[in-house]
Amino acid sequence: MQPFKITIMRLLKVIILIISFTSGVILSNTYRDYAYRNHLSDFGLADSGTNIFVVISLVQIFSVFNIRVSHNRVIDIIMIGSFYIIIEICNIYFDFIGTYDTKDIIAYLIGTVISVVLLFLTDKPEITAFKKDGFKA
Repeated sequence: MQPFKITIMRLLKVIILIISFTSGVILSNTYRDYAYRNHLSDFGLADSGTNIFVVISLVQIFSVFNIRVSHNRVIDIIMIGSFYIIIEICNIYFDFIGTYDTKDIIAYLIGTVISVVLLFLTDKPEITAFKKDGFKA
Protein backbone atom coordinates (compact mmCIF):
# COMPACT_ATOMS: atom_id res chain seq x y z
CA MET A 1 0.00 0.00 0.00
CA GLN A 2 1.28 3.44 -0.91
CA PRO A 3 1.73 6.09 1.77
CA PHE A 4 -0.99 8.70 1.96
CA LYS A 5 0.23 11.80 0.11
CA ILE A 6 -1.66 15.05 -0.15
CA THR A 7 -1.62 16.15 -3.77
CA ILE A 8 -3.65 18.69 -5.72
CA MET A 9 -5.67 15.89 -7.37
CA ARG A 10 -6.36 14.21 -4.03
CA LEU A 11 -7.45 17.55 -2.59
CA LEU A 12 -9.74 18.03 -5.61
CA LYS A 13 -11.23 14.57 -4.99
CA VAL A 14 -11.84 15.48 -1.33
CA ILE A 15 -13.62 18.65 -2.46
CA ILE A 16 -15.74 16.61 -4.90
CA LEU A 17 -16.50 14.17 -2.06
CA ILE A 18 -17.61 16.97 0.26
CA ILE A 19 -19.75 18.60 -2.43
CA SER A 20 -21.41 15.32 -3.49
CA PHE A 21 -22.04 14.19 0.10
CA THR A 22 -23.45 17.59 1.08
CA SER A 23 -25.63 17.70 -2.05
CA GLY A 24 -27.02 14.26 -1.24
CA VAL A 25 -27.81 15.24 2.35
CA ILE A 26 -29.47 18.49 1.28
CA LEU A 27 -31.47 16.71 -1.40
CA SER A 28 -32.57 14.04 1.05
CA ASN A 29 -33.33 16.16 4.11
CA THR A 30 -34.39 19.54 2.75
CA TYR A 31 -35.52 19.26 -0.85
CA ARG A 32 -37.53 16.06 -0.38
CA ASP A 33 -39.67 17.67 2.33
CA TYR A 34 -40.08 20.82 0.23
CA ALA A 35 -41.09 18.84 -2.86
CA TYR A 36 -43.64 16.76 -0.95
CA ARG A 37 -45.11 19.76 0.84
CA ASN A 38 -45.55 21.75 -2.36
CA HIS A 39 -46.58 18.77 -4.52
CA LEU A 40 -43.78 19.37 -7.04
CA SER A 41 -43.52 17.18 -10.09
CA ASP A 42 -39.75 16.76 -10.26
CA PHE A 43 -39.57 13.43 -12.14
CA GLY A 44 -38.48 11.56 -9.00
CA LEU A 45 -35.56 13.78 -8.08
CA ALA A 46 -36.78 14.11 -4.50
CA ASP A 47 -36.92 10.32 -4.10
CA SER A 48 -34.07 9.03 -6.25
CA GLY A 49 -31.74 12.00 -6.59
CA THR A 50 -29.75 11.07 -3.52
CA ASN A 51 -28.76 7.81 -5.21
CA ILE A 52 -26.75 9.76 -7.77
CA PHE A 53 -24.68 11.28 -5.00
CA VAL A 54 -24.32 8.00 -3.09
CA VAL A 55 -22.40 6.44 -5.98
CA ILE A 56 -20.29 9.56 -6.56
CA SER A 57 -19.45 9.86 -2.85
CA LEU A 58 -18.49 6.20 -2.47
CA VAL A 59 -16.31 6.32 -5.60
CA GLN A 60 -14.57 9.43 -4.28
CA ILE A 61 -13.95 7.75 -0.89
CA PHE A 62 -12.39 4.79 -2.73
CA SER A 63 -10.31 7.19 -4.82
CA VAL A 64 -9.11 9.44 -1.97
CA PHE A 65 -8.01 6.52 0.19
CA ASN A 66 -6.71 4.54 -2.81
CA ILE A 67 -9.02 1.58 -2.16
CA ARG A 68 -9.16 -0.74 -5.14
CA VAL A 69 -11.26 -3.77 -5.94
CA SER A 70 -9.63 -4.40 -9.31
CA HIS A 71 -6.55 -3.15 -11.11
CA ASN A 72 -8.47 -0.42 -12.87
CA ARG A 73 -10.49 2.42 -11.38
CA VAL A 74 -13.06 2.40 -14.23
CA ILE A 75 -13.90 -1.22 -13.43
CA ASP A 76 -14.13 -0.31 -9.74
CA ILE A 77 -16.67 2.41 -10.56
CA ILE A 78 -18.71 0.03 -12.70
CA MET A 79 -18.62 -2.56 -9.90
CA ILE A 80 -19.82 -0.01 -7.31
CA GLY A 81 -22.68 1.13 -9.56
CA SER A 82 -23.55 -2.49 -10.39
CA PHE A 83 -23.63 -3.40 -6.70
CA TYR A 84 -26.25 -0.74 -5.99
CA ILE A 85 -28.26 -1.77 -9.05
CA ILE A 86 -28.19 -5.44 -7.99
CA ILE A 87 -29.39 -4.47 -4.51
CA GLU A 88 -32.21 -2.46 -6.10
CA ILE A 89 -33.21 -5.42 -8.29
CA CYS A 90 -33.19 -7.66 -5.21
CA ASN A 91 -35.84 -5.33 -3.78
CA ILE A 92 -38.29 -6.85 -6.29
CA TYR A 93 -38.04 -10.25 -4.61
CA PHE A 94 -37.14 -9.39 -1.02
CA ASP A 95 -39.37 -6.77 0.60
CA PHE A 96 -37.28 -6.54 3.76
CA ILE A 97 -34.35 -4.95 1.85
CA GLY A 98 -36.32 -1.98 0.53
CA THR A 99 -38.77 -0.85 -2.12
CA TYR A 100 -38.02 -1.35 -5.81
CA ASP A 101 -38.13 1.75 -8.00
CA THR A 102 -36.95 1.99 -11.62
CA LYS A 103 -35.98 5.63 -11.03
CA ASP A 104 -33.44 4.41 -8.46
CA ILE A 105 -31.74 2.23 -11.07
CA ILE A 106 -31.61 5.18 -13.47
CA ALA A 107 -30.15 7.36 -10.70
CA TYR A 108 -27.46 4.75 -9.95
CA LEU A 109 -26.60 4.61 -13.66
CA ILE A 110 -26.35 8.41 -13.81
CA GLY A 111 -24.13 8.42 -10.71
CA THR A 112 -21.90 5.78 -12.29
CA VAL A 113 -21.56 7.76 -15.54
CA ILE A 114 -20.82 10.99 -13.64
CA SER A 115 -18.20 9.13 -11.58
CA VAL A 116 -16.45 7.90 -14.74
CA VAL A 117 -16.49 11.44 -16.14
CA LEU A 118 -15.06 12.79 -12.87
CA LEU A 119 -12.38 10.10 -13.02
CA PHE A 120 -11.53 11.21 -16.55
CA LEU A 121 -11.23 14.82 -15.36
CA THR A 122 -9.19 14.08 -12.23
CA ASP A 123 -7.17 10.95 -13.02
CA LYS A 124 -6.12 10.76 -16.67
CA PRO A 125 -3.55 7.93 -16.23
CA GLU A 126 -6.37 5.61 -15.11
CA ILE A 127 -8.35 6.32 -18.27
CA THR A 128 -5.27 5.78 -20.44
CA ALA A 129 -4.69 2.42 -18.75
CA PHE A 130 -8.33 1.49 -19.29
CA LYS A 131 -8.14 2.34 -22.99
CA LYS A 132 -5.01 0.21 -23.27
CA ASP A 133 -6.04 -2.80 -21.14
CA GLY A 134 -9.82 -2.81 -21.50
CA PHE A 135 -11.99 -4.74 -19.06
CA LYS A 136 -9.27 -6.77 -17.32
CA ALA A 137 -10.16 -7.18 -13.66
